[in-house]
Amino acid sequence: MNNLNSIGLIGLGVMGRALSENFLEKKISLSVYNRTTDGEEMVVSRFLKTNAEKKSLQGFGEFLPFVNSLKTPRNIILMLPSGKVIDSVINDLKPLLNPNDLIIDAGNSYFKDSIERGLDLKKTEIEFIDCGVSGGKKGARNGPSIMVGGSKDNYKRIKPFLKIISAKDENKIECCAHMGSLGSGHFVKMVHNGIEYGEMQILSETFSILNSQYNYPEIVSLFKKWSKKNLSSYLLDITMKIIEEEKPSGKHILDNIVDEALAKGTGLWSSISGLNLGQSNSIMISAVIARNLSSNKLMRKKNHIIRAHNKVPFVLKNTRKAFYMTKWINHYQGFEMLRQANTVYKWNIDLSETARIWTEGCIIKSALVKKISKILKQNENLFETYSVFKKISKNEKFLKKTLRHSIKNGLPLLSYSAAHNYWLSYTSESSNANLIQAQRDYFGNHGYKKLDDNSNALHHYNWSNLSK
Repeated sequence: MNNLNSIGLIGLGVMGRALSENFLEKKISLSVYNRTTDGEEMVVSRFLKTNAEKKSLQGFGEFLPFVNSLKTPRNIILMLPSGKVIDSVINDLKPLLNPNDLIIDAGNSYFKDSIERGLDLKKTEIEFIDCGVSGGKKGARNGPSIMVGGSKDNYKRIKPFLKIISAKDENKIECCAHMGSLGSGHFVKMVHNGIEYGEMQILSETFSILNSQYNYPEIVSLFKKWSKKNLSSYLLDITMKIIEEEKPSGKHILDNIVDEALAKGTGLWSSISGLNLGQSNSIMISAVIARNLSSNKLMRKKNHIIRAHNKVPFVLKNTRKAFYMTKWINHYQGFEMLRQANTVYKWNIDLSETARIWTEGCIIKSALVKKISKILKQNENLFETYSVFKKISKNEKFLKKTLRHSIKNGLPLLSYSAAHNYWLSYTSESSNANLIQAQRDYFGNHGYKKLDDNSNALHHYNWSNLSK
C-alpha cells in the first residue's frame, strides 16, 4: 500500500489530540484511530478537518484499515485511560499485528499491569513498551517529558520519534530517557505524579496560611517574590494565574469553585507502592488523604465547628522557609522510592537523568528539580549530601513556627505536618519502636532484637509471667 505512515495513535482524547498535533508539526506521518461509539462518532472526522492541511495524516474508525495504513514493523501508541479498555484494545489488535510490531502504552497505566501486558504480548512476538508522558495538554502539544520502560532495543527503535516531540532542557537536550525494563517507565511517571500530588497540596496549604492575613493580589505579589528566590516552578506559576483570574464583574474565579478535589488514581498508586517498598512517602500520602477528606463536602458541612481564631500574625519568612523545606522533603521521598525500586525490581533508573528530564515539559518542573539533578550526579541519596542536609536542618525551626501558627489559627496543614514528623523521625537516633516490637512479641511471639546482642538474632520473652 502507498502512503504508509510511521506512527499509529489510538485514542483522540485531550492528550491524544495534543500529542498527534505535536507529531504532525514535526512532520512525522501519522495514522489516528478513535472508536465510533455513541457520542464519539465524529471525533476522527473533526480531527481530520481541523488538521486538513497535514497531508501525511490519515484517520480511521476501524482497526484493520488503521493497522494496514502503517509501515512495518508497526509502531502503535495507545493514548487511553488506564484499566480494562487497554486490554480490550490490545486484544483487538493482536490478530491484526505481525511479529516485531510494537505497542507503546503512553497513558497512565499501573506499572505492574504494564509488566504483565508486555510479558503476555511477548508470547505472540509482539513488542511492548510502557511510556510515561507528563506535561498535560500543553506539554503533549508543545513538548512533554517522556519516561520509557522496556527493552533497550525497543527504546532505540522508537527513540527518534519520541525525542523529536519531547521538551528540551536548558542545554537543548531532549527530556526523554530510557528508565529500565518493563514497567519502569510507568513506575517513574507514577512517582512523578505522587510528587505532583504533594506539591499541589503544599501549595494549597501555603495559600491557606497566606490568605488568613493577605488578600489575593498581595498573595500573588508574595509568590512572585518567592519565585525569584529558588522557588520557581510550573505549579507555582499556574497557582498565581489561578488566584489572579477574575470575571468581568471583578469576582475571582477561585471563589466560585467547590472545595472538593478529585483524583484519577496515580496518587493513590504511588502512595501504596511506596509503602509496599518499605518507604515513608508521607507527603504524597497526606495529599491523597486531604483530597479524600475534601471530597466529602456534606460530612464537613454537617460537622463544621466554629473555632475562635486567634488571628495570630505570622512572620512571612517562616512560611517561605517552611514551604521550601516541605518541598525538599516531598522530592526526597519520591526519589527514595525510585532508588528502592531499582533494588527491588532490578531496574537501572538513573536518578539524576530522571530529574533532568523533569526540568522541562512536565508538571513538577522547577528550580528545585534542576538543583536535585545536579546533586544526584554526586550522590543518589540527596540527604547524604552534607550541604543539603545542613541547609534543610536550618529550616526546621521555621517549619515548627509555621505549624504552631496553623494550630493557633485552626488551619489543617497535612503536608506540612507530615514533613515535620518525617524530619523528626529521620533525624532521631531513638524511637518508640521498641515498645511496638514488645507489643508484637507479647501477642504474636514475633520476637525482638536485644541491645546487648550484636548477632541481630530474634529473642522472645515469656510475657505471660507479668500478667499472673
